[in-house]
Amino acid sequence: VEGGAVPHAGGHGDHRAVHQTAHHAGKSALSGKALHYSKDIVLNRQVLQIAPLLEACAADYRKLSPGVQVEVRCGEGDELFCDRAHLTEVLNNLLNNAGEAMHGQGSITVEGKPTGRGYQICVSDTGDGIAKEHLGQLFSPYYTTKTNGHHIGLGLYYCRNVMRKHGGSIQARQNETRGTTFVLRFPGE
Repeated sequence: VEGGAVPHAGGHGDHRAVHQTAHHAGKSALSGKALHYSKDIVLNRQVLQIAPLLEACAADYRKLSPGVQVEVRCGEGDELFCDRAHLTEVLNNLLNNAGEAMHGQGSITVEGKPTGRGYQICVSDTGDGIAKEHLGQLFSPYYTTKTNGHHIGLGLYYCRNVMRKHGGSIQARQNETRGTTFVLRFPGE
C-alpha cells in the first residue's frame, strides 16, 4: 500500500493480518537490533571529566522518576577515557532498570572511583534484587526478567557489548541488604 496506509475492509480478519504483519516485522527489527547492539558499536573515545556526565544522567533520570532519589558520588577531577554517547546510554539503561526494580520509589547510588590502573562505576539500587538463577543470564540477548511486555531483553546485552568494546566489563551482584549493584570496570589507558 502506498504511503504506508493500511486499508480497512471492515472485517475482523483484517485486524489479525495487520497484527501478524507487525509481529513479523518486529521480529526482523529485533534481529537487526541485536546485530547493532553487538557488532556495530563504534567508539569515539576521549578523556572526559566523569562527574558532569554522571550528574547529567542522574538529573535526567530524576525528571523522569521524581519518586526515586539518585545520589552521585565521584571525585570532581576524575577522568575517564571512554565514549560519551555509549556510556550515557549504558548509564541511562542501568538507571531505568533500577527504577523499575524499585517500582518508582527508593534510592539509587551512582559511584565512580579510580581502581589502581582503571576506573569503576557502580550503580546500586534498593529494589527487589535479582534472583541468583537469573544473574548468569542477564547479559544474554533477548533475556529479560520483566513481564510487562514492553521489554525485549537487549538493554543489558548492549551494556555488556559497550563495556567489551572499551576493553572492560560489567557485572551484576546482589546487595547484602536489598537491591542490586551493577559494576562497570574500565581499564586504564
